[in-house]
Amino acid sequence: IEAEVWLGLVDFYEPHQVRISLAKQAPRWSVAGDVLISQWSSLRASYGRVVPGAEDGSGGSLLLDLAGPNDFESPVVGRRVIGTEAFQDTVEVAVGGEVVPLSLPTWPGRPPMELVVRAGYRYQSPMLQPTDGPSGLLDGAVHTGSLGLGLRAPSLPLFRGPLTVDWGLQ
Repeated sequence: IEAEVWLGLVDFYEPHQVRISLAKQAPRWSVAGDVLISQWSSLRASYGRVVPGAEDGSGGSLLLDLAGPNDFESPVVGRRVIGTEAFQDTVEVAVGGEVVPLSLPTWPGRPPMELVVRAGYRYQSPMLQPTDGPSGLLDGAVHTGSLGLGLRAPSLPLFRGPLTVDWGLQ
């Protein structure tokens, strides 16, 4: 139950964020970088929290503050308390690039046919300090890599604008 409460809090909580992005584009290549800092350390239980019971881990209850006289309280069995002090600010770093290794001329007055290769990487630091127990639903760092290929060609007689075919893997 507590995991569901925390996941619900995280789903509906939007931390203060600062994002810095830079990009450079040239005729045959481009690169971009992005850093996002999120203030998860300010997360506080707003509508649901697990209240500890006895020192031995027994008891405890789930409280849902529903902004009225109809607040909800239910007993919790086998609780695992994660305090709000366990949440920490996160940093996400993403970099990506694109290069055009092949450019073939087509017919006069039309743009060339181009092969485009793309790659990227993103790191998301965990919002929750590592905890012990049977699961780590929120406390894992995430590494994401991506690759892509694209083909750009001049328009076909039936279409306006260029023809683009893309493939990607993440």
